[in-house]
Amino acid sequence: MDTFRNEIISRIRSCLISTKGQITLRQLEDDYRTLLGERIPYVKLGHKTLESFICSVPTLLTSRTSNGELLVDAQVSEKSAHISTMVHKQKSTGVKKQVRIAPRVNRRFFQPPPETNKWRPKKNPTQQEKKHYESSSRLTSHNQFVSRYNKPTVPSKIVVPERKKDSPPRELKRYNSSPEGNKNQSQPKEYKRVDSSPESFIENNGTSQWDEDLCSPLSSTMKRISRIMSEISVERDSGNSSPTTEFATSYKLSGDPICDIRSFAAHHKLGDVDVKFTETKAKKAKVKQYHCRITVGQHKYSSYPEDFFDKNAAERHASQKALDDLMQKYSRRRSLLISSNDDIIERIPPMLEKHNNAVWCWQIEADYIDKYNEQLPPDWLRVIDNSSHVSIEKCLGGYVLKHCNPDDKGKKLDISLNVGDVSVPCNTLNLAENNRLYAVITAAHSANEVWCQHCGTPEYEKFVEMTERMELFYQEHKSELVPKSINFGSCYVILHEGSWIRVRASSIHQDGFVDCFLIDYGEEVHVPTGNVYVLRREFALEQAQAFVCRLDGLEELYEASVDSEHLTSLVGKEFVLEIVVEETSDDDDITIPVVMYDVITQSSINEELINLLTIESAMPVLDKNAITEVYVSNIEANGDVYVQVRTPGYHSLVEMLNRLESTISKEPPINNPGDRITRQNSDNKLYLVKCKITNKWRRAKFLDWSPRGDMAQIYFVDHGDAHVISVAKETIIRRKRSRSGL
Repeated sequence: MDTFRNEIISRIRSCLISTKGQITLRQLEDDYRTLLGERIPYVKLGHKTLESFICSVPTLLTSRTSNGELLVDAQVSEKSAHISTMVHKQKSTGVKKQVRIAPRVNRRFFQPPPETNKWRPKKNPTQQEKKHYESSSRLTSHNQFVSRYNKPTVPSKIVVPERKKDSPPRELKRYNSSPEGNKNQSQPKEYKRVDSSPESFIENNGTSQWDEDLCSPLSSTMKRISRIMSEISVERDSGNSSPTTEFATSYKLSGDPICDIRSFAAHHKLGDVDVKFTETKAKKAKVKQYHCRITVGQHKYSSYPEDFFDKNAAERHASQKALDDLMQKYSRRRSLLISSNDDIIERIPPMLEKHNNAVWCWQIEADYIDKYNEQLPPDWLRVIDNSSHVSIEKCLGGYVLKHCNPDDKGKKLDISLNVGDVSVPCNTLNLAENNRLYAVITAAHSANEVWCQHCGTPEYEKFVEMTERMELFYQEHKSELVPKSINFGSCYVILHEGSWIRVRASSIHQDGFVDCFLIDYGEEVHVPTGNVYVLRREFALEQAQAFVCRLDGLEELYEASVDSEHLTSLVGKEFVLEIVVEETSDDDDITIPVVMYDVITQSSINEELINLLTIESAMPVLDKNAITEVYVSNIEANGDVYVQVRTPGYHSLVEMLNRLESTISKEPPINNPGDRITRQNSDNKLYLVKCKITNKWRRAKFLDWSPRGDMAQIYFVDHGDAHVISVAKETIIRRKRSRSGL
């Protein structure tokens, strides 16, 4: 048992020594679980709580904050002194914002979020609704969508109304792609790839409008199906039917990816298939693990980050990844069905709406084929120009499209694009039936601006796999992807702190630096132009992963929580997010109100943050080498001066005390003899005591007691003065962990 205990203590000390300064118990447990893959086994060592085990270790230093939270640090020994010195030199004293870069998918997140007790903030009828503080540039340039769960319904019977013989046929007004408008002549069908920028395109800016009231979706759909079915017979295939597979292969797959990748490479003359293995061995692990790296010509694939216990499994996994990617690039596409004008008008505007900037027509055409497995007709630009929500403009010999309001149709677009610039779709948050999801926090600027990634979904796993492929590709071909110029609002790839990240250029400076918004993480970075590279389309298919939300119930702390240390400590951790449905919402506010819950304990993080942020924002901070306006609250006889820094958190504290005082005046508290305050149960605790000088309720703590325990000296923590009171004669209110945060 002693050997096991010493080993656990050694692991805990390693976590503490590698971190500068004291950390909380929760952070220690998270670091321990991240490094070793398990929780601290304090129960096996005979302790009921982790706190009791930590306090029993003499080589660990413990202390408490003003709100009673336990902090832990490791006592420096001769063996660990050089490590502590090195950590102290390497880490800066300032708080550095963390950015979660491509986290691994936790398999448990594929399960739906658990049903927990809903926490909601208590509504104060006397409190006026506060307007959110001024939005940052990140929010004004960001756009996101929420797709709520629609419960599927199965109709019991589908009824097609019969047309009466005496009734005239219903007139259907449809788009006519012919310039002459001849309804008797139909356009010839083409099933090859067509040019997306026809010279005969006329920029009419939507002069012809479509009367949607006269079009029957049921009739038009039946008409298209009848036309397609008439071209199909038993003896022949017209080529218009939907293919059973997206790509047509000239050989059969055997089902073994190791053999199939070699056959595919030989058939398409891609070069030799080179296979290399890397042996890995985790600490205290007895079994070897392997990673496989496959090179097919100029393409490279790896089984990383998955670990395998035998080489064959690692090679099969890497071969399957290579086969899936190469079939997308080199297999011949089947002939596709050409979309109708109705489908073009219905589908393309929502596609454009998900892009912040204008999009080249060639990207929309390629995205359309990938999404709907249908081909656009040669004159699709003329068709979509009839939509009142699409603006089209000629640029650099091609055409760009942008989603617009009907009033802005025909106005000149403010665009600055290179020929090869691609756009990344905005984030669309798909909610479950209970409006809950798993999310990892990637950036926390304030309680009103928390950026997250929706994890535990197939889309999220595709993003992680895309990031791995993007890193391998740009490491090999970055010299070929240097942009000719960097445009405001366009998407690029940057090399930042050793990671390849998708960004949107938010500001270009004359000194050779660019301000970039990380579209997958919600953070902003300042990088040199030499670290900016062209974003290829295959890495722009996955939507931007970051979505922004705000913590419900913390409206009073939005301004006071800017760059909060407690919020920063949440970055990189997973939580259960519950979307709050508001009765009234601001159309200009894109942030999503949420309540966060702990994944393990299912406790409300919002409720905990109300207490922590209130105390943090009220704590005085004096900046070095700067002038700070203060209020002198007390001067002692020995010359000690106590001052207050009246921050927004201080004013929030005063408002809470005033509300509490009005509540106490209506319902005076009653001292219970069984809850007598003593020297033993009052240590490091805060109470509410009425000051005899100001006749106001203040926060106080006990400093010293008389030998008999009937008299005590209390210290008012917010003003700096101390008084001696008779404990039995004073009305003392115990401070409880509540929404007030006092």
